[in-house]
Amino acid sequence: MTSIKIKPVLFIGKKYSDNKSPIFIRLTLNRKVVYLSVGKSAKPENWDSENNNVYEKAPKITPQHKAKLSEKEYLRLKDKYKRAEVLKDAIKINSDIDSKIKEVEGKEKELEVLKKPITLKIIKDEIDSKGKVNHNSFILYATNVANDFLDMGNISSYKSCVSVIKKLKDFRKGKDILFEDMDNDLLKAFEKYLNNEVKNKANTINKNFRIIRSILYKAIKEEKKNYFEQSKNPFFTYSIKKLEPSNKAGLSIEELKKIINLDLSNKESLIDARNYFLFCFYNSGMRIKDLLLLRWKNIDNGRLTYNTSKSNYTKEMDLKLRPEANDILSKYRLKEVLPNDFIFPILDNNIKMDDKLNLHNQVGSKTALINKDLKKIKKLAEINKPLSTHISRHSFGNIARKSEASIIDISRALGHSSIKITETYLQNLDKESQDKTLDKIYKF
Repeated sequence: MTSIKIKPVLFIGKKYSDNKSPIFIRLTLNRKVVYLSVGKSAKPENWDSENNNVYEKAPKITPQHKAKLSEKEYLRLKDKYKRAEVLKDAIKINSDIDSKIKEVEGKEKELEVLKKPITLKIIKDEIDSKGKVNHNSFILYATNVANDFLDMGNISSYKSCVSVIKKLKDFRKGKDILFEDMDNDLLKAFEKYLNNEVKNKANTINKNFRIIRSILYKAIKEEKKNYFEQSKNPFFTYSIKKLEPSNKAGLSIEELKKIINLDLSNKESLIDARNYFLFCFYNSGMRIKDLLLLRWKNIDNGRLTYNTSKSNYTKEMDLKLRPEANDILSKYRLKEVLPNDFIFPILDNNIKMDDKLNLHNQVGSKTALINKDLKKIKKLAEINKPLSTHISRHSFGNIARKSEASIIDISRALGHSSIKITETYLQNLDKESQDKTLDKIYKF
């Protein structure tokens, strides 16, 4: 997908009575151009065309300028710098320019997450309309909360917020929702909409309302800004739809053996999906994201070590590699692998790890492809239960609970209703105790 090119410009084609010109953000996409106003102006002698902002201090000619410019260019720049002027509010102007750029980038990422078309008109219309939104807008506040999650790299929370915001906008047919609108009647109507129109299931509706409640509670805590009073909290009277039992039963030993022994010699495209599923199972129900991000440096002296994260909880994993897991690894260990190469050829080795949103999207799309192949394996193996990457985790938990191992001595990563609690039980186990426990679980 082609990204929008963003560039601040001083629009000298228009001049105000004080001889200043407006500052715009120029957006270019597929040879089309639109301009967004920054709401600031400057004279040509205030404008730093090298950095696309106004001068915050008097510019100076450097030896680097002289080295890289022709004599004619050098003299022209020298003359320009001599006439340069610094505005008193230069720092504020540049801050406003940066804010507008971030607003565009945030809107582009939001449209990408929602899988909506990205056009310059949509970007311009949505950003321009922001200035008309009531300052007491719950929608605007929720959007800012979502963007805070994005800035912190908490992509799951960001995408969850964006999804709920979109549903609220669709529910109101584009009409804003103010804090004063947040009452019992609105919440009941929104629940009915999610149930009847969007066809969301009970657990999805529950999650949507927990997100709304958390955003509202955050606003209530900001007492000095007077967004919302606790006494008006609609969740005092509105009851969030109860969770329904999740149908994610793990596989039995017999069902796992069906997958292990399945002849895929004529279905080579499915072999990788089976390997990924089983590798997760043989390593205490590893999460698929952790598998995708495993590098050869995570393996040392017969052990697998990596950090796993769930919400705001991070745990260091240190597992003894079983023969079955080593056998799978041997199929992917090439002669020229580097320590920093991914073990499994799913993600590009050069993917930018600091671009959390792109990384999250890549993991999601690759997981979807693996799950698509697992559905084919399920059909071939004649298994009636759901089969996905996460079912590997539930399968480990299912077999672990039926093994000789105590629930307290099961691995650090189980598919219980509260993984965090189980991991808390296990945090003081030494490696030897953990290894013995896993030996009991995999005894089949």
